[in-house]
Amino acid sequence: MIHEGKITEPTIRSQFLAYFSFTSVNSSLGVGYQPHGGRRVEHTDCDWLYQDFLCSEPGLCKLASPGYPGLYPPKRKCRYHIKISSMHTWVKIRFLALYLPHNRCSTDHIKIYQGPTTSSPLLATLCSNRKQELTYPGPNLLLEFSSGSSLPPFDHNGFLASLEFWDKPVTTEATTLPTSRMTEVGILMDGHNWHSTARPSCEIIFSGNESRSGHFDSRNLDWNQNCTYIFIGKFNDVVHLSLFNYKLKSPSCQSMIELFDGPILERNKPMKKICSPSIKHARDSSGKFQLYQTFLSSGNILSLLFRRFAALSSQPEQEFIDGAYVFHDEHIGGTLQPDTLCNVDYYGMSAASRGTINNSGNQHVFWNVEGSLECIHRFIPAANQSVVIQIISLTRNQSESQCHTLCGDGGCQCMTTSLPLSQFDHLKIVTDSGLLLSCICGGFKEEWLPVGIRSWSSVKVVYSLAHYSWTMKGFSFQAQYNFKSDDVCGHHVITQHLG
Repeated sequence: MIHEGKITEPTIRSQFLAYFSFTSVNSSLGVGYQPHGGRRVEHTDCDWLYQDFLCSEPGLCKLASPGYPGLYPPKRKCRYHIKISSMHTWVKIRFLALYLPHNRCSTDHIKIYQGPTTSSPLLATLCSNRKQELTYPGPNLLLEFSSGSSLPPFDHNGFLASLEFWDKPVTTEATTLPTSRMTEVGILMDGHNWHSTARPSCEIIFSGNESRSGHFDSRNLDWNQNCTYIFIGKFNDVVHLSLFNYKLKSPSCQSMIELFDGPILERNKPMKKICSPSIKHARDSSGKFQLYQTFLSSGNILSLLFRRFAALSSQPEQEFIDGAYVFHDEHIGGTLQPDTLCNVDYYGMSAASRGTINNSGNQHVFWNVEGSLECIHRFIPAANQSVVIQIISLTRNQSESQCHTLCGDGGCQCMTTSLPLSQFDHLKIVTDSGLLLSCICGGFKEEWLPVGIRSWSSVKVVYSLAHYSWTMKGFSFQAQYNFKSDDVCGHHVITQHLG
């Protein structure tokens, strides 16, 4: 098809501009270059989503400004969401072409954010024709392209970039120990040292004495048919394990993942068995993190056995496991509740009589958590006890002008607009029945602290974030608790007040 253009009237314009593009007749997105490997975000004008497991080969995923290589439309904002599903995966953004108007960086530019939104930390701003190659970790990156008014000279046509995802080499926090050292790290079961007769060639031990939280990924190791991961905590520890990603490709359960509550012994049955074929990604097809899959030991040892089908040894990426762990001291940090990330109970007769609590969200098991987050610290006094809780410090969030704190003789309360309190970051103390005793949100005066209560029944300190992500973890706080033994009856002389 040939088109002919002709100007039949006088004009003072001195510029003629044309561009061409070869586009498939089946394209439903218009003429021009179309991004590769991504997925158009529904109900948006020009937003795209890219995920690492769909961009496995270099050069497979590319992103471009609208209409590239032609002129991009004026006054447009296009967002390119880059989602990463493993803690050790990084993304390299290579700009193959970048032609934006000179001296118009305030209106025509590209911004890259470390997070899912434009309120996330800004990493870089690109404008003019300064091509770059940038490398960043996940879990979320946002590239936003902005265009201003359409003004001559028309010597710009946007950008073209490629994405490459790769695993950054790290020094593993685990140690591989020979059989002779197993008793040194204190593996005990039923009062006897554990010695396995058939030890796998791939054995990785994580010790709570060396690291309290970490990440493991079989792709960082040489291929072995059988690999054992042993997590050994301190005396009062339990092991909290989260599986981010795994891929088992072989048929009929010829590959499997087995989790054991304690060491792997012949008489022990696994607490969980995952058979091949089975695939789990940290994210779904829309880029959202899927519901986390966690496991909690009853003691200070948890073991994971990863068996692989020998016929796939030439393709190590075909079968792998990827996750995180945390060692939790129940004497100091309370009794961790099953099927939760951060809810703990403090029992007056078994927990430390006094201690400090603070915000959760810094351990590796929170890496694949995004959205609202609530962590509950529940204090349960015994029959002859009371508990005193005092909030002694809290970082202020001045950006939340729609939620502020009012304090008086009755404690502190959160005052919001028409939106519910759950839409704002806050810290509150409530009873088991839900009665609100005290609440802090938004901006407040530091001289109002400490804020505290004394209770003879169970109370909860609730740390609530409207939106949590690994790169924007929310506010921090510190509170102190003290279980007190009470002798209610009898004659008392009170010389010190409690407030």
